[in-house]
Amino acid sequence: MKIILKIILIVTLVAESSTYATDKKIDIAEKVLFRATTSDNTVSALWVGVDPNIELETSDMPLTFGVHKLYFEFPKTKEKLAFNPRGQLFFSDWSFNIFSPDYRFVVLLQDHYGPYHIIPISNLQDYLAGKNPQFEIVEASNGKVSAVHGEINWLSIDTIEFSAWCCGGSYTVIHKIGEKK
Repeated sequence: MKIILKIILIVTLVAESSTYATDKKIDIAEKVLFRATTSDNTVSALWVGVDPNIELETSDMPLTFGVHKLYFEFPKTKEKLAFNPRGQLFFSDWSFNIFSPDYRFVVLLQDHYGPYHIIPISNLQDYLAGKNPQFEIVEASNGKVSAVHGEINWLSIDTIEFSAWCCGGSYTVIHKIGEKK
């Protein structure tokens, strides 16, 4: 009889503690977390997701950690197209720094392990629509193993740098648009 009462008490306590954990209602609806627009207003990028600081009840998480999807709007044609990476992107892979300083190019990571695609803005709409316009592929690979790609940065209007991690080490890749390596 004592064992049965103990089991009932434990089940009751567990049920009550799970009720307390769900009592707190948090608005974690997806929304536009960040918007970037080219200087001539021909393209806007919209990063959609859930604010990680609300979801995790903290205040120091980068907003990029909440991104789930990236859309591009083209006001002239009133078209909104989703960016569909060729592989899987994790919460730490997203960046708001995708437009070149002169807004002529956009750089998009395709997978956690790369590569990056550098697309001229004039080709972006066709690229997103699944057509095959001209773009560059940049990756940090020695041909044997794939490196994690991240921390993209524009050094100038035609040069990017990013970090790559593999096999216990990291290195920086610098690429000038149009140069073959």
